[in-house]
Amino acid sequence: MADEKGLLSLLENLALGEEDVKSIDDQSKKLQKELHQAGFRIFECLSDKGYFSWNPSNDAPYINLQSVQSVKDLSLSYLDVNGTPETLVKISTIRTPTRFLTLDPNEHKSEYPHSKNDIIALHVAAKYRGINFSNIDFVFGGSTLEMLATCDASEPYMLTCIPGTDSVLISKRKDYIKNSADIGFQFERLMTGNRMDDTSLNESVDHMHIMNIGSHRVLFRAETDAIMDGSPVEIKASNPRYWGSKVMFQMISSGSTKLCHGEKGRGSLTRVEMKSLHLVAETALASSNIKTLERNILNSMESIQAQMKSATPGDVFKVSFRGTKLLLTLARGRSADILPPADVVRELMDVTK
Repeated sequence: MADEKGLLSLLENLALGEEDVKSIDDQSKKLQKELHQAGFRIFECLSDKGYFSWNPSNDAPYINLQSVQSVKDLSLSYLDVNGTPETLVKISTIRTPTRFLTLDPNEHKSEYPHSKNDIIALHVAAKYRGINFSNIDFVFGGSTLEMLATCDASEPYMLTCIPGTDSVLISKRKDYIKNSADIGFQFERLMTGNRMDDTSLNESVDHMHIMNIGSHRVLFRAETDAIMDGSPVEIKASNPRYWGSKVMFQMISSGSTKLCHGEKGRGSLTRVEMKSLHLVAETALASSNIKTLERNILNSMESIQAQMKSATPGDVFKVSFRGTKLLLTLARGRSADILPPADVVRELMDVTK
């Protein structure tokens, strides 16, 4: 019996791949524990791939990615491959109530380089984190899990096969205006030891990690608000009654095991508390069936892979649902502006396929 157990363990390790077994780390273990306590069974944490920061100047001009002709057009000087999130301050140092401020707007459209920087994550993953994309089935952003789990693509999601690989990138493409004067950003600055009125701060930090979802290997990259004890932390000042399962899936995507939640009332911060991922999930799953959510995620991923087999390289597709059935339709125009031209992507990722 002991030999049989040893053989099973060996086979499991071979299935994971020697590199992944060696790279299972403390952060992945923390996340796995929270997911297990929440009741999820389709997620297997494999490897933490660290952080990178992106800090475009406030007056950086917008770029249409499909018009990019070379790597130099992407302004990689904004990238710090060693950039990390700021440390969350101790909650005991925050005085409440604290009045939120009325500030002049500091707005940017959700266009590259101020947003839509999937290509930068792919560049960092391939060139600086040693990720072999021949082993990656999907690349997910911070909100993709929620879309797949709830079968709700009312906000636009686009996907394409990453040039030089067989990996599918799924990217949210909602047009919006980011205003760093908003209360949510004021709260983030307060909780990371910055001045609430410093709207000039434009740096974003992404965290990357690899998980198996069922039989599919996924590279996650999602913005991270802060770190505490070396682990990512999500910061929210929104009303929990409107979260649904969104915040839970955001935390899974960013690898955050903790949520820093600020309660507000009458224009002031009234309370700050920390919540573990499994407690956020407990509330979210009170009105959702976890097995249904898991089944939707797996079925949708299977459907994407089946439909992408007949795709032409370079095609970009829009995701929609008919009930729980995922459908892909060819995207054109601005909505297909996910990545730069294929030759630029290959150069950035150092792939030759």
